[in-house]
Amino acid sequence: MRVYRKKLKKELGTPNFLNRIFIGSSKNYIYIIDNLSLLLSSGMDVLRALDSIKESTKSKFIKKVVDQIKTNVDSGFSLSEALHFSSIFPEKTISLIRIGEKSGRLVQNLKVASEQQKKEQSLRQKIKAALMYPIFILTVAIIVGLGTSWFILPKLAVVFSQLKIKLPPITKFFIDLGSFLGKYGNIVVPSFLIGFFLLVYFIFFFKYTKIVGQFITFHLPIFRTIIQETELARLGYLLGGLLESGVPITEAIRSVRDGCNFYNYRKFYKFLESSIEEGNSFQKSFSAYQKINDLIPPTVQQLISGAERSGNLPVVFKNIGSAYEERVDNTTKNLTVILEPVLLVIVWLGVMCVSLAVILPIYGLIGGFNSGSYNQAPSPVIVKKKPSPSNISASINKKAEETAKKTSQKILFISSPPSSYVNIRESPSTSGQIIKKAAPGEKFEYTETKDNWYKIILPEGNFGWIFGNYVKTQ
Repeated sequence: MRVYRKKLKKELGTPNFLNRIFIGSSKNYIYIIDNLSLLLSSGMDVLRALDSIKESTKSKFIKKVVDQIKTNVDSGFSLSEALHFSSIFPEKTISLIRIGEKSGRLVQNLKVASEQQKKEQSLRQKIKAALMYPIFILTVAIIVGLGTSWFILPKLAVVFSQLKIKLPPITKFFIDLGSFLGKYGNIVVPSFLIGFFLLVYFIFFFKYTKIVGQFITFHLPIFRTIIQETELARLGYLLGGLLESGVPITEAIRSVRDGCNFYNYRKFYKFLESSIEEGNSFQKSFSAYQKINDLIPPTVQQLISGAERSGNLPVVFKNIGSAYEERVDNTTKNLTVILEPVLLVIVWLGVMCVSLAVILPIYGLIGGFNSGSYNQAPSPVIVKKKPSPSNISASINKKAEETAKKTSQKILFISSPPSSYVNIRESPSTSGQIIKKAAPGEKFEYTETKDNWYKIILPEGNFGWIFGNYVKTQ
């Protein structure tokens, strides 16, 4: 028997490889179990049923597996032993078939196995459908962000580096990032993507380190609820179906444990199996396990304990499975609704950061042009002449006049205008040419008023007019 099993493994590959190929395709698994159940219920024997399944499939792998199962059955092994030797079918299915062969309920147990697999497939599809939208949005956001940083930011870095203006910190950061990616993007971006995917693989999928990813997801509020509800639904319909089919309680718990992928629940099922074997009840086992409330809610614990006392465990477990299967359906439907605003905020923050990095320096550049700090015409060169006596007297009179004016000057402040600034014009009229702009809070000296216009002295020494509705005087 051992020699034959080694030969079969050599022909079909290792069990892990087979599980990934065959059991990973739930449709093939359900196809075989469903057809076995239907063909055997019609009165057909096992060998003829296997021949019929082989003829109706196009998969070469399934045909090879069915041939090996048929050879084992033809050699005198039972169907459960033949399935066990193939190292393909999960232990819970083999246990059901073994109990069915002993109790004469083989067809019924095959139907139970098929229903269990369909439910597990349905739960996996619901979770995948719920996670598809956020994964797609985050993937697109990462691609767009990398594309912007790799191709657009280096060009903006060249433009802004040629402008002699003070850049905000966020713009400096993106310019440095763009310059860095412009030089080393061919190495950095592929390395980042490869590293990101490797990190996700080792955290969430690699056999020996995925416990880290499970720990992270179990402590996230939304995903913790999904994990708990999914595992309780699975525990309910698996354990209920196994117990109803006559599988011993410890063997049923072992089958549930073998099919579980989540470390915390596998650890609990192992403890529960050993505790039940020692003669303890479910209630005592629950009380002895630390942090049991994180895995199974107290209400479910009370239901199981009460069902154990009344001898109604299979029915109660199946009811628990049905109830939590419906909850999983509702939670996965709401998951997209819950995550959508969070994803929109994340994408909005990314777009806003890039927009601010581009707009802020442009806004500062426009402000510099409006204040006259750019492209000013050079001041004319004034040739000083020696003053004549008449000029000296005229200068004295002018200074005296300016002194007299200064004694009569007053102060005004720019109040809140309808826009962010006030126009200073060359003449006291709205048709006058705009020579400068003043911001709210600026202070000027004024010499005279005319038709609600104030003549102010500008810092450059020349004069301008400003409308009286936008000023306050001292």
